[in-house]
Amino acid sequence: MKNILVPTDFSDISMKAAETAVIIAKKLKASIQLLHITDLTPGWNQLPTEIKMSDPKQRKMLMTGEAKLLNFAQMPLFKGIKVRTYLEGDVPFEQIVQFPEAHQSDLIVMGAYGLGETKKPAIGSTAQRVLRFAPCPVLFVKKKYIPVPLKTIVFASSFDEAVRPIINTLVEFSNYFKGTVHLIYVNTKQDFKVDEVILKLIQQCLQVEGEIPFKLHITNAESKEAGIMRVAKSIQADVIALTTHWHRSKKTYALGIAETLLLKSDIPIMSFLLKK
Repeated sequence: MKNILVPTDFSDISMKAAETAVIIAKKLKASIQLLHITDLTPGWNQLPTEIKMSDPKQRKMLMTGEAKLLNFAQMPLFKGIKVRTYLEGDVPFEQIVQFPEAHQSDLIVMGAYGLGETKKPAIGSTAQRVLRFAPCPVLFVKKKYIPVPLKTIVFASSFDEAVRPIINTLVEFSNYFKGTVHLIYVNTKQDFKVDEVILKLIQQCLQVEGEIPFKLHITNAESKEAGIMRVAKSIQADVIALTTHWHRSKKTYALGIAETLLLKSDIPIMSFLLKK
């Protein structure tokens, strides 16, 4: 990972995301891309200079946003790290999910909600859409999170072959922190498998025979989310990693496993998008 994208609205939760990104950037020797999205006219950066300067309201908004972003980037927090700043207009989640491919971002680190969304447990609408559509991994942090080195990672999955590259990425990531990756399989009444079947499934996923080279947790629970949370808390996990799927037609109010965990857990959630 060479470039870490940190969308910011300068809120407290944005600061926690930035602190987390700095911890990762220092270990991976990566640069940080600070992105602030304002209410500027869509496509503002592509407009000719004379048009940009002809609207006093837009010009003031631009100057204010640039000043805040520059001040944020110059904080002692970022000392020793290469930081680039970007100011964009338009719909926040669209700008965030389009940014990685345009600027070679390898990871997004952001708050689970933004300004005005922290009065009660919630997932910010921007975070929910980023989780569903971001083309690179996304690490979400919440208000109660205290940034620490990410040494203990749990990965919950049904372990089909499509997740093998994700496990490899998590192993590489954890190695920078001299950490450990734990695998979780949750049995429910609706989806129950005996241990032998689960072990065979994971062996096929990892393409290994015999002993699985990870700490494996097979647990029974009323729901996938409850089982994942129980294991994550019991081993004091620093990150819960899991996949989410392409949900172009899914209603905003319909929560998947990743979104439910993001809503209920104070442990950071790292999501990987799987497109079918």
